[in-house]
Amino acid sequence: MHKVSFATYSASGISNQNLAARDDVSRLERRVATGDPQAADRLLELASDHDTDRGKHAMVALLSIDHAALPDDRRPRIGAVCDKAIHALADLVTTGDLGALELLLNLCADPREAPASRATNCILNLYATARLRADIRAAIGEQAGELFNALVKTDEERQRRQLSDPPRRISAEVLYLAGHHALEIQTGDAQAQSVGSALKQRLACKELQKTNPVQLLSKGRFIEDVELMSAAPESDKFDVPRDLLLLRPDGDDSIGELAGRPVPGIAFISIDNKHWVTLATCNGQDGKTDCVVFDSDYYQGHEGNERLLNQRLPGALGAKFGAMSYVGFDLQRSGAPNACGAFAALIARTLVEDYEGNVISAEGIERTFRNRGSEWAALAKDAPADLVALVAVQRASMLTQARDVDWSHVVPGVASGGSRSPAQEQE
Repeated sequence: MHKVSFATYSASGISNQNLAARDDVSRLERRVATGDPQAADRLLELASDHDTDRGKHAMVALLSIDHAALPDDRRPRIGAVCDKAIHALADLVTTGDLGALELLLNLCADPREAPASRATNCILNLYATARLRADIRAAIGEQAGELFNALVKTDEERQRRQLSDPPRRISAEVLYLAGHHALEIQTGDAQAQSVGSALKQRLACKELQKTNPVQLLSKGRFIEDVELMSAAPESDKFDVPRDLLLLRPDGDDSIGELAGRPVPGIAFISIDNKHWVTLATCNGQDGKTDCVVFDSDYYQGHEGNERLLNQRLPGALGAKFGAMSYVGFDLQRSGAPNACGAFAALIARTLVEDYEGNVISAEGIERTFRNRGSEWAALAKDAPADLVALVAVQRASMLTQARDVDWSHVVPGVASGGSRSPAQEQE
């Protein structure tokens, strides 16, 4: 059995002041590991009382124990409770329970993938929740940073004592939120530098490892091509290739490749290496291909991308071209600069997951784009901090999932779509 080791870091004091509750649960964990059915029943009983410290620790224990060691007749019940436990902790956090938050964050640093992944997804969903109290969102970032600092010290002590137990590291996505928070409060440059440096070491993409640590966390950093490619959703309705199209005004690009792609499909287009849009294609009338474009940086006086696509898509598809619809929203000027890549990925996922109906049509795609875009536009107007948080979570996921790409297949004249010069850094 693996026992969760809690790092002492937060102002809530649950790790410091409630050792008795934690120790009681730890003793039950050890008994469960021996197959003691009474201990398993007692853990279930404690976990049902979410408002007590023992109940919170029991929920974490259920999420952490090796289910193979459980008595056969208890395993289904405990498995069902585990599914509820993570959501119960999240519900407590939304009420301002910082003790529950601390437990969740500690689970994000669990050496085993399953509990760490569950807790990480829970934290990311919490952070991006619309209308979440500002103090709770700030607490997630702050406590994630404090946990990172505590684990750094713990690892230094582990190495000094030459201990063989594996190091505990906060999950990379939550680490990003800690750095994002440090930059948001504008007094955490040193913390952001430390977090960013640690995050760089966790990235699988060598291209992104070259980025300045603080810039890596900046909400204004342009999302690179390798990040967007990693975010291409899996779909059984749409063809979603893990590559990109480049569109340039001078015609030295790859937009012509669109003609050879299966329909219906989803494509990410880099417009002149400055802006990402999402293109969805579907079968139209008379065997034609209809196109629907989603643009997250569209407002009066900023319609050049629409004009360019109107000019170039008919030539790219040739005789197959049917019609084009353009769905644009002004989403980036409310505090989410250079977030076009995040919105491009989010709207693609929305189309894959939320498209209604069995027949894919331009009208259905446009409706899906407008419905989700309108939700984001409402946040941009009434709750911009919520939109910034949504983008931060998407950035965290894309950054940590990105992998190196072999660009040898790219046609001449087409650069890796997201490279930026300093002059291009603002859309």
